[in-house]
Amino acid sequence: MSFFKPLLCGFLTLSLLLGLITPASAWNGRQIKWMSYNKGLVKAHKTGKPILMVFEAPWCKVCKTYKKLFYNKKVVRLARQMVMIKININKRRDLQKQYSIDGGYIPRTLALSPKGYHYADIVGGDPANKYFLDDRRPRELLNMMRRAIARSK
Repeated sequence: MSFFKPLLCGFLTLSLLLGLITPASAWNGRQIKWMSYNKGLVKAHKTGKPILMVFEAPWCKVCKTYKKLFYNKKVVRLARQMVMIKININKRRDLQKQYSIDGGYIPRTLALSPKGYHYADIVGGDPANKYFLDDRRPRELLNMMRRAIARSK
């Protein structure tokens, strides 16, 4: 059994480095409860909370910067008033295609109603890529979250 421990540790380390698996804390999973698409839709419908849906991929360099915004205290506080859905485009190509409203770029963040309807007018500041938010400052993300929460009340 002790022979397998170093192999397992090496495999897990390599998997983390290659982005095959990610630790729970990668998108601040310790403070934000990220859900799958299907479970998130059910929870939003039951609770009446709006949805923030983020499309990402482990290989995406901008996503690595963007995910740091989810450690911001204000973002964490607003996330508790929403259902947070994170979608890896490598695993859910169907959703990637369905929600590629203005292109398939990532990271892409959308706000949805508690019933799962897309709030098409809640967007970021780039008119060419409406759902691509500033990956270095939380202002656009916070604005999107606040508007979705206000609309769902």
